[in-house]
Amino acid sequence: MAYSLTKEGKTDKAKYYYEKALQLDPDNKCALNNLGNILLEQGNKRDALKYLKYVVTLYPDSVEPMINLGVYYQESGDLKKAREYYDKAKNLNPKNPTLWHNSGRIFYMENSLREAISDYKESLRLRPGDIDTLLDKGIAHIKLSELEDADKCFDEILIIDPNNKGALDLKSAIANSREIEEHDISRI
Repeated sequence: MAYSLTKEGKTDKAKYYYEKALQLDPDNKCALNNLGNILLEQGNKRDALKYLKYVVTLYPDSVEPMINLGVYYQESGDLKKAREYYDKAKNLNPKNPTLWHNSGRIFYMENSLREAISDYKESLRLRPGDIDTLLDKGIAHIKLSELEDADKCFDEILIIDPNNKGALDLKSAIANSREIEEHDISRI
């Protein structure tokens, strides 16, 4: 029930039920992990960290809590610690597309754009057509001045979601930069 409430955006009610579940079973992996996520979303980082660390300690071979702890550290700005948890999760289950996407974001934040693109590609191999990953990959290509590759990412997004504002805006920016470049070349 708490899981459904979380999906519906009723996180306060879900939090209540997860806390009730933990009263009955203090080591319930699902309740610990999801309560940690809710607390993180609500900005209660101290308690989120407590639950996420505890669930990873209890279940060191469980990928989702490992990823969530990585997200915690990523959002807290500790990219080294986030990478550590993502790498542990990759060793446990390298077929998780969210893991590869999050890892790519860390590389992006560290300005290691080739590595970011590599991780985004793996994420897209595992979950083709993921709009967030395509958008992030396209932006990384823009930063590398690989406008054709960026355009391909945004085109793929627009096939899935023709009104995607991010993709439309970025395609427009690429087109404008090409026009400026062509104008400058014609003046030579």
